[in-house]
Amino acid sequence: MPEAMPGARLAVVVLHYGDVAHTRRCIESLYATNASYAAIILVDNGTRDSELSGLETCYPALRMIHLPENLGWAGGCNAGVRVALADGSQAVCLLNNDTVVPGGADALAGLGARFLETGPCLLQPRISYMDEVKGEQIDPASWPWAKVVSEGFYELNFAYGACLLVHAEIFTRIGLFDERFFLQLEETDFYQRAVKQGYKSYCDTSVLIRHVESAGFGHHMTPLKCYYITRNTLLLLEKHRMVGKAGLHRLKGLFWLLWSEQPGAVADKKMTGFLKWAMLGRGGAAGFRAGLKDYFLRRFGRGPKSLESMRGASGQSD
Repeated sequence: MPEAMPGARLAVVVLHYGDVAHTRRCIESLYATNASYAAIILVDNGTRDSELSGLETCYPALRMIHLPENLGWAGGCNAGVRVALADGSQAVCLLNNDTVVPGGADALAGLGARFLETGPCLLQPRISYMDEVKGEQIDPASWPWAKVVSEGFYELNFAYGACLLVHAEIFTRIGLFDERFFLQLEETDFYQRAVKQGYKSYCDTSVLIRHVESAGFGHHMTPLKCYYITRNTLLLLEKHRMVGKAGLHRLKGLFWLLWSEQPGAVADKKMTGFLKWAMLGRGGAAGFRAGLKDYFLRRFGRGPKSLESMRGASGQSD
């Protein structure tokens, strides 16, 4: 791994929503080293959790931003990015609060040193599940199709928001995250916009983080998650004019993602089974129908409160 970025030119933005225990563990892991190469910004996404004040006491260098309301992953991250850029940060690492960074903030600064080789780009570390039994979440070294750049360094055809390091130039050139998405696929939209401007996405497997994944949704395909994935997939297709094979591939992915986690889906892989579930089912199907409806009614941003009450209200974790 390259030597860390000198000075506090890297800002690590952690978005808090919901589970204070997750956030505390994440912040503690960042400060496990002296964090001399990174400024750490914690964004409270409208929760007003009193327990967060203890983190400010333990870590005086920690910068807190308190938002008046839940702005979702996109809006919450944007708030942190604006502060980081105003402070002169040359790169911003967006880090989910349900992660742990074994090497501390200095490891993320080391990841940022890759910019010296690649120029402005999107960077991700290797990501393992917190539950080691589940194995790796992102590890191109295990993918036969991976595009090798150099030893332990791979080019990706996506960006992943659980830990995404972005050069400041990219924000300046293409803007921040589209807050219409609110949650889910906002980093995919950001990646598509970056690629159109000639930027690339990479993974450095020498840097590792651990991720619970979808902690804000209770780790399941909840009605709310089905809602955001459905609505935002259609918004993504529209925004980037994904037609033909590209659009069909994305729609097929939506179909299998939603249907594969429903009871009975394994036994019934036909489209008729999915359509019956989509039209008449409860739970996730209700989220799917609401997502379709809100897309066509042009309702973007935060989803219906009725779905949030069905378990899974989130403003942070993908």
